[in-house]
Amino acid sequence: MIENIHRLKNIIFDNISIFNLDLRGYCVLTEAATGYYMLTSLLAAAGRADETICICRTSRYGTASTITNDTIRLAKLLSIKGKLTFHSKKTKSLIRRADIITNLGFVRPINKRIISWMKPTAVIPLMWETWEYREEDLDLKECSTNGIMVLGTNESAKGVNGPEYMGLLCAKFLLTNGIEILNNKIILVSKGDIALGIIEALAGLGAQVLVVTKEPTITIKNHGGIKIGNSLRESRARELISGADALIVHSFPDPRVIIGSDGDISADQLQLIAPGISVFQLEGNIDRTDLKKSGISVFPRNDPSSMHMGWDLTELGPRPLIALNAAGLKVGEIMARSRRINDNLMAARKMSLENPLCQDFSIDQKEMYGLNRRSND
Repeated sequence: MIENIHRLKNIIFDNISIFNLDLRGYCVLTEAATGYYMLTSLLAAAGRADETICICRTSRYGTASTITNDTIRLAKLLSIKGKLTFHSKKTKSLIRRADIITNLGFVRPINKRIISWMKPTAVIPLMWETWEYREEDLDLKECSTNGIMVLGTNESAKGVNGPEYMGLLCAKFLLTNGIEILNNKIILVSKGDIALGIIEALAGLGAQVLVVTKEPTITIKNHGGIKIGNSLRESRARELISGADALIVHSFPDPRVIIGSDGDISADQLQLIAPGISVFQLEGNIDRTDLKKSGISVFPRNDPSSMHMGWDLTELGPRPLIALNAAGLKVGEIMARSRRINDNLMAARKMSLENPLCQDFSIDQKEMYGLNRRSND
């Protein structure tokens, strides 16, 4: 899959320059994985980390030995000279060495035991936005108790372009599955910057984008969409989805069922109002059994679960993932520098959040996970 080495090298070093990634003086612990996910460890090494510790295990995508050999081979082809070490387990000695620990695949879960091994100044960049946080991946309460700083990566920041890439991914997935976009009526259940990115992409390709959201009507209009309600329970929203070609669900972390017998609208009701509609599960809760009984096509065919993205940004190419992970590593660098300067956790958090790449947790999350600590006591 990774064929154009020259282009890949250009993208990696372009993003290191864009985010001014400089990991000198720090040890990074991350994953070594398959495909474009192999590039995270190479980004850290190319960003001049003193050491990049790669956690690598056999999975359904490939064996640990193959991943290790491919990563080393690719590092040589890309002229990346940073120190890379490969390990199958997260041992105490490895964790204790790390200054920056990424919240990624083979590194997870980062639980109480792992956190107890971390050095006091170690930091954890989520590598994506804080609303995407999942408790089973990372114990935030334990991080707070131990004075370990955790922040998210602002995907709307300059150079990351997360919402724009998400819009392009939606467009690709619709086209791949028989939805032409041009002159189509497409329903979107979403909110925030990602919703706006999807609206702009689809409206720009000639779709009528009707949006179910709590965002202000004027905001949706300014990005090319039409707000039809706050929920598919509303009669006006149901009236206006008549004749729609597709419905995209991006409602996570809202736990409510969007489509289903216990949801905002049942599959039978949706089929009655908009016969022939297809449902696209980007990230959110739908009842696939109910949809299947009603004969409504659901994509992707496999069930991604409500808490994980059904589509992968790497399907667009390497640039979106490289940009996001370079930004995530930069967040780690910013936190690590702040933490070395400040013994006080809150002061270090405040300093880090002065950079627009770093994203804080919501007020509700802070209260739930005890993130309002004012010291390391």
